[in-house]
Amino acid sequence: MLHFPNLERHGIEACLTEKSDGDASREGCAAIFRNHDSLTLLQQVHGTKVVAASRSTDGCEADAIIVTGGSSPGVIRVADCVPVWLFDPEIRAGAVIHAGREGTRRGIATATARQLISDYEASADRLLAVIGPSAGPCCYEVSAEMADAFEREGGIREGRMLDLWSTNRNQLISAGVRAENTETTDLCTICCGRFHSYRGDATSARNAAFLHIPAN
Repeated sequence: MLHFPNLERHGIEACLTEKSDGDASREGCAAIFRNHDSLTLLQQVHGTKVVAASRSTDGCEADAIIVTGGSSPGVIRVADCVPVWLFDPEIRAGAVIHAGREGTRRGIATATARQLISDYEASADRLLAVIGPSAGPCCYEVSAEMADAFEREGGIREGRMLDLWSTNRNQLISAGVRAENTETTDLCTICCGRFHSYRGDATSARNAAFLHIPAN
């Protein structure tokens, strides 16, 4: 399991499961994170809807979960899409985001950061961000038409190779997150071999991006 020390030094749990942890199906997540009584998992639809972690939002259609101190943990499932974590250490609120190609194109990271700022009084200056392992610019090749469309929407590409990492980073910075507070793991799920990859392995198995903020 990959942990993120820059976030976890603030007393939270922020991690991404790997192949060795198993398939992060709903049942798999319950087994992997068995120390937690409840989890908020979504029906991910590659959109921009953001919800708060709770029993009532478990299973709803959305692509980002806001987690606060003492709420149930949030879980996003990915297998080449980008997992993004946000956290404000002062107010102890954050989010875990599913940013696939379509969600990235539509600005899901920006929407989530802005909602944390507007609805939870997070500070853009304090927000810490991690852009996790996903299909990297080394391997994420699409059609020329798709690459052109991605660039027209503000995405970054090199020829037919999409750069979801830099695109999400730029979106977070445009929402006010400081560049120095934005970390990218630079791990490609397609070629590094540590994570489930739909493109690399033609698998239905998923990795779980997990965020838990204990109550003070």
